[in-house]
Amino acid sequence: MLFYESITHQSFKHGQIVCGDYISSARLKSGSYFGVFDGIGSGIYANITAIECGNRWLGMIENALSFSETCEMLASSMHKARSRAFPFTAFNCARLTGGGHGQIFTYEAPKPVLMRNGMLHVIEPNYYTVGYEIIGESKVTLEEGDQLLLFSDGVSQAGLGESYTFGWGETGFAEYYAKQRKELDNTALLERVAEECRIISGGRHEDDTSIILIKCRSPEHLNIFTGPPSTKEKDKVFAKAFKKAQGKKIICGSTTTDIFARELNETIKLKEKGLGYNSPPEYEMKGAEMVTEGAMVLNQVSNILDADEIEITTDTSPERIALLFYRADIIHFHVGNARNKTHQLLPFRQLGIKERSEVLKDIAEKLKAKGKMVYFDYY
Repeated sequence: MLFYESITHQSFKHGQIVCGDYISSARLKSGSYFGVFDGIGSGIYANITAIECGNRWLGMIENALSFSETCEMLASSMHKARSRAFPFTAFNCARLTGGGHGQIFTYEAPKPVLMRNGMLHVIEPNYYTVGYEIIGESKVTLEEGDQLLLFSDGVSQAGLGESYTFGWGETGFAEYYAKQRKELDNTALLERVAEECRIISGGRHEDDTSIILIKCRSPEHLNIFTGPPSTKEKDKVFAKAFKKAQGKKIICGSTTTDIFARELNETIKLKEKGLGYNSPPEYEMKGAEMVTEGAMVLNQVSNILDADEIEITTDTSPERIALLFYRADIIHFHVGNARNKTHQLLPFRQLGIKERSEVLKDIAEKLKAKGKMVYFDYY
């Protein structure tokens, strides 16, 4: 299975205060989605146009419309701009599956570029008509270590009428990228590319310049097991899921821990007595990276997930869990559906401790915002 890590860079057109391009991404069960949307013109109007189109694209995907149909509908709708005032947006969109299958749609935008084993290849789309518009489709099979690059025409048309008669083009960009990548990390490399676009365009960006670098690598898995199942009959299924889960495993909750100890015939040992509310006790069990308390710890984890990773230490169990979240790519929550009446008691409410289901939703949203892939299974 592959995970797709993305790095982005944007430079504004000379004289503008906002970028007329918009970059959007999402990680769903159906795949990882990335898009560069280039609004007509520049400045605020282009910015609003690109954001509207990008949000419409993502909204349709999140509502289970097929990727092909979504991109084709967007391209077809742009025909209105040919004859009347209608917000026009060019785009480059990709859907990448965990199995390495990639589908890319290009509409009035540069061709994507693939890097494999140090060699860069411009991907040639297959063009066809949707409505009255022409859209390009590319299909690729990705491997670990590959890099896929999507970008706006601020890159491909850099140098137009200056250093290059027809602009830098995808090939010019690819050749420059290949030469520079040996010296720089990926973030600095994209900055260098954008700066070169400015230089060859006469010392200023003649268009908004946006790039997504998508790195293909093996994912880091993290599993969270928390809460007893809704019925005792599901305890064995819950324990079996723990045994089969790939990657690191955390158990949050004393009742959950007792279930696993009984069903898996494992011994629980006290690892750390705890330091009060800020750091509840921590235990050890074979197969688990961490074993600690439930709702109390999860609430604290949710509270500190807004912090920068550099602020978080390994001094307390909530911080250690937060660091495991930061370093994971795919996070799988295994949640027991039994209701804990203790969480309704006044002391819990007084401390502002949210119920398990509520705090897990908060954590999931924060993790998704950080580009993590999040799954839930209930028992």
